[in-house]
Amino acid sequence: TYLLKFGGDDVFSNSQDLAIDSAGNIWVADRLGRKVVKFDGNGVRLLTIDTGFDIDLFRPISVAVDSFDDLYVGAECGRVGKFHSNGQY
Repeated sequence: TYLLKFGGDDVFSNSQDLAIDSAGNIWVADRLGRKVVKFDGNGVRLLTIDTGFDIDLFRPISVAVDSFDDLYVGAECGRVGKFHSNGQY
């Protein structure tokens, strides 16, 4: 329930997973919203990555961050995509 309210009422359709990077930013996979959202530790939205049809990661279900703060997004279809911390694919 908390994730549904974090960052505002309109943020998530179906949050599935979260990861925290070395700066304390929180990355959340939103399966039905077809996006990954990055927040700072206070809940301020910093970035939204659309994982829809263009990059073929439709319906993200998992997120992980490595030691370089690169983001890995696992999709329902079995694909995994790598993003830089600025959201670049």
